[in-house]
Amino acid sequence: ASTPLADGRVLVVGGTSSISIRMATAEIYDPNLGGWQPVPDMRQARDHHSATLLSDGRVLVAGGWDGFQAMSDVEVFDPRTFQWSAADSLAQARWGQSANALRDGSVLVAGGVGEGDMATDSVELFDSKSGRWTAAAPMLQARDGHTTTMLEDGRILAVGGVGVEGESLASAEVFDPAGGTWTAVGDLVEPRRAHTATLLQDGRVLVVAGSRNGMTPLSSAEVFDPTLGNRASAGSIADARWGHAAVLLPYGDVMVVGGFGFSALNAVETYRPGGGGWSSFDKAVRLKTPATRDAAVAKSGL
Repeated sequence: ASTPLADGRVLVVGGTSSISIRMATAEIYDPNLGGWQPVPDMRQARDHHSATLLSDGRVLVAGGWDGFQAMSDVEVFDPRTFQWSAADSLAQARWGQSANALRDGSVLVAGGVGEGDMATDSVELFDSKSGRWTAAAPMLQARDGHTTTMLEDGRILAVGGVGVEGESLASAEVFDPAGGTWTAVGDLVEPRRAHTATLLQDGRVLVVAGSRNGMTPLSSAEVFDPTLGNRASAGSIADARWGHAAVLLPYGDVMVVGGFGFSALNAVETYRPGGGGWSSFDKAVRLKTPATRDAAVAKSGL
């Protein structure tokens, strides 16, 4: 997992090696220096975990897969001291979950793969001040491989993913931190997993690519209005992909980086809202080497 730090550096932790061994390694990429800094290893090797920036600048690493089972283990990294510390465990072990820092400083962890190797609707909240977890209202739909995006009003939009039968989902729902409830907000045009969902400057959400069956990448994109539940096609990217990264640029465009097509991609594409559409690598740049989501985030300084 990769996490932009408060000072602009990027922390990359865990993952899987080239020989499919789960890693405990951690390192920090400094875009100003264009290089990597070594960091002490995590206490537990893991991949498919979440790593969330807390309001005090620390990073909360939760859950994941250790190569044998889902994990409930949680640890916190302090980039000022380069130290790891243990934190209270999740109530439900999980991997492939989403995690979002809320405006009150807490962290919402939602879904993932839990007991029985099935998607879960379980949701937990981490209080960064007390270091404690509490149960939150479950999602309306069990899902993993989904996205959760903070909206302009602080609510969290959950989109797509994989359901309990292994099917890709088109459903979307919104969590309201004030009331602690989930509300259905309509469906996507196309079911998808391993996509990206980026908040645009007008409050809508751009949902890009992913996969419908877990094997074949999608090229389609759509714009979703979580307030009205409206959705519309946003055209197609040139290179179908899943497991990519996407970021909103300062002037309102969205840059899509890396991911898997039928192999790892170095292609970069940008989307301009308001009718501007997509521009491919001929108008953007390419990564020096192909990269999936975490590596793409670090290499592009996202």
